[in-house]
Amino acid sequence: MKLPSGTQPEIKDKLIVLLVLCSMSQDRFKIAKEVIKSISEFFETTNCKLWIIDNGSKFKVANELYPKGSSIVNFTHNIGYWGALHWFLNSESSPIFRVGKEYLYIVESDHIHFNMHKLKNVISFMDINPKIKSTRVQEFSVRRRIMYSKEARYLPFRRKRSIISLRDHVTNKKAWFQRTGNNSQLYFSNLHSRLPSVFRLESLQFAFQELAEFENFSEEDFYKVMHNFSPTIGVLNGGIFFPASSYSNSHLVQSGSWGRNYSGDMTNYIPTRISSLSKNDLNPIISDAQEK
Repeated sequence: MKLPSGTQPEIKDKLIVLLVLCSMSQDRFKIAKEVIKSISEFFETTNCKLWIIDNGSKFKVANELYPKGSSIVNFTHNIGYWGALHWFLNSESSPIFRVGKEYLYIVESDHIHFNMHKLKNVISFMDINPKIKSTRVQEFSVRRRIMYSKEARYLPFRRKRSIISLRDHVTNKKAWFQRTGNNSQLYFSNLHSRLPSVFRLESLQFAFQELAEFENFSEEDFYKVMHNFSPTIGVLNGGIFFPASSYSNSHLVQSGSWGRNYSGDMTNYIPTRISSLSKNDLNPIISDAQEK
């Protein structure tokens, strides 16, 4: 999709980028530093600001490794991935509570980025299509989607680090993709929304407010809540990141999704497949909050 000259949005005025860290092991600490290295150039050239939540990490990243101008909030203990997001999105003590931005992009602590500047195209696409509430940006090929299919277990050459289900988990319908314009890398799709993606900030705030009403919820509950906002999402062909942890290396790398497979210590690491939110998540104990 190509916008008319002069209509490209100023991404720094529209987008919040949040990095959530929880390094309870040396393997996750090493990956976290690789993630920061992979995203730093984006902030240096766009003047965007990076927000960081350190969710009670045992191993702390040195402040000088973050991009200039980053804001860092350190929790005294791990309140879980969902809890940290709920605080950032909906607490009056969150640093973005009165920041007038339209979009949020969440960087998880194992997501290595290779083309973050394509976020500009995603924001342009979502500006033009206000009904789209989220856009997936993990590495993916629409044309060669079979290589990324979780269901295609018979294929030996799949991109296992980024496999996804090619079904909408809300309706169980097979995934479809519709190009949004000639030579565009953005597609419409019926796939469910998932974390992380680029979200309309207000929609994600409302989604977490709804999840907070559940006694317990799963990732599928999140899919359903977001589906109610918009059954169609965006997909960036090619993507901008790949996860450094997955099922294939879960015995070596600590993960909230595959914790049962990990051969190391999972003490103080909170699973992400099933969770709950409480009022305490909106008021975590913060040991330090600063701007680099």
